[in-house]
Amino acid sequence: MRVLKACGLILSIFLFSSSTVSVRFYPNLNHFINGLRKEYSVLPQERKDLLKQIGLFIKQKKKEGKPVSLVFHEKGNHQLTPLSEVWANAAKAYYRVPGVEVYSMGKSSESEVKRDAIRSLEKSGYIAYRDSVGSRRLFRVYYAFGERPVRVYTKSKLRRSVLESDDAIHIFLDDSQSDFVFSNALHYPIPDQAFGDIEAVNRQIGLEMMFLFAHFRE
Repeated sequence: MRVLKACGLILSIFLFSSSTVSVRFYPNLNHFINGLRKEYSVLPQERKDLLKQIGLFIKQKKKEGKPVSLVFHEKGNHQLTPLSEVWANAAKAYYRVPGVEVYSMGKSSESEVKRDAIRSLEKSGYIAYRDSVGSRRLFRVYYAFGERPVRVYTKSKLRRSVLESDDAIHIFLDDSQSDFVFSNALHYPIPDQAFGDIEAVNRQIGLEMMFLFAHFRE
C-alpha cells in the first residue's frame, strides 16, 4: 500500500496541471476543491452567518498584527475535529492566509481517529499515512507537494498558552463542554444527520472551511 501511494505521488508530479495558487495541491484534491468553489453561492445563509463570526475574528486579529489560533472541539476528537483541522489547514494554504494556526482537541483522548473519516479525506484527494504517537493511532495527511502534513490524532490537552490566549477562538462542533472558560468561544454544530454519511459530512466541512478562508482572508 505504501509503495502504491509513493508511485501515485510520483505519477501525480507528471499529471499536475498549473494552478492559480502558489501551493501545488495534488491534482485529485485540486479538482475536488474546484468543485467546492462552485458551491459557495448555495451555502445556506445560517451557515454563512456562523462562518462570518469566525472570519471577523480572524480579520480583526490579523489587523492587530497578532497570530490567530482556531481550536476545534469535539467530545472524542475523532471525526468532526480531524476533518475540520485538515480542511482548515488546506484552505489557509490554498488561499495563502499566513499567521493562522489550527488545532483540535476533545474531552477525552481514549477513542481513536475514525478510519472512515480518513477514507473520506483520501477520496477527496488527500494522501494519508498511518503512524502512531505513543499507544494512539496517528495519521499524517498530505494535501500538496512539498508541504508538511497535518498530523491528526485524538488528544484532550493543548499547550496552556493556546488554551488561555485571547487570540484563539474555540469552535465547538458538537455539544461537548470544556473545563476551561475561554474568552472567545463559538458553538458551531456540524449536524451530521442533516448532511448524510461521513463522505457528505467531509464535503460539507470542506466547503465551509474553503468558504471561510476565501471570503475572510484579507
